[in-house]
Amino acid sequence: ADRSWASVAAASVLAKCERDALMVRHAAAHPAYRWDENKGYAAPEHLAALREHGPTPLHRRSWRLPAVQERPVEASGPGWHAEPLLADGDPAASS
Repeated sequence: ADRSWASVAAASVLAKCERDALMVRHAAAHPAYRWDENKGYAAPEHLAALREHGPTPLHRRSWRLPAVQERPVEASGPGWHAEPLLADGDPAASS
């Protein structure tokens, strides 16, 4: 739809800019992930922090992230969804 409708393309750009700004605002609370630099994308230092520290409540759980092993995460509160991270090769990832 981005290619067909200028309004959809514009909304997509605005949403990405807002999401990137949100990640920068949360960077100080979670410095190990370096969101101020990588905006939460799969940069090598971000993936290394995920392997070392596991995901935060802000991490999306529905993507399959290669090189990130499933780790239990203790968290609760409004908006928290405890979906596991699935790494490539994990039997649950192929279901």
